[in-house]
Amino acid sequence: MAFISDIHGNLEALEKVLDLTDHMGLKQILCLGDIVGYGPDPNQCVELISQTCLGTVAGNHDWAVAGKTPLEDFNTMARKAIYWTRTKLQPWNLEYLASLPLTLTMGDMLLVHASPIMPHQWIYIMDPFSASLALERSCHKMIMVGHSHVPQAYRMKRKKVETLSFPFPVEEEARYLVNVGSVGQPRDGDPRACCVVLEDGEIRLERISYPAHITAKKIKEKGLPSILGIRILEGW
Repeated sequence: MAFISDIHGNLEALEKVLDLTDHMGLKQILCLGDIVGYGPDPNQCVELISQTCLGTVAGNHDWAVAGKTPLEDFNTMARKAIYWTRTKLQPWNLEYLASLPLTLTMGDMLLVHASPIMPHQWIYIMDPFSASLALERSCHKMIMVGHSHVPQAYRMKRKKVETLSFPFPVEEEARYLVNVGSVGQPRDGDPRACCVVLEDGEIRLERISYPAHITAKKIKEKGLPSILGIRILEGW
């Protein structure tokens, strides 16, 4: 199966990632939220996710656009994008975003946008300490998250949490927390879209180039903050 997150209205990136997963024969695609926000094509992205993904959880931008989470914690640029997105979304796509759950359990796996600790508070997991708190709060074998736009992985084994490098095998006696990075707005210095794949007992990170200049041009033409186009070109 493949895990995607933080599409943020970037249709070009989403289409490339879905082409990649289709080429690899991966039929189970799970989305960890933030389908909209920042990017110029919210309707197309919501519709693609709703038609393609086996399961999807809400991100903070999804719920903010739907009026289900307050905007106080969003910076000025993010708020502008949220207000813009609200004016562009079709009613049925807005309803879809409002219907998304905060968490989703699939067997021994938990899907959540930010953290299993108070999911509605959108807590960032950025280091082994915050990962250990999340793993201790959950009984699941694997927690899959997004939110930070930075792909990261942590393993808890014999109560010790350590950072892993992709790819890595899934061990029977260990538990994992994996941040799958961002499709539409990576922030780790690599502007390529990314997703995480679980296949044959191994978790790996996949990255793929997409025509980010097209998305950046749309951002400018549609009146979104121009800095958002610069960010996707540079990966920060």
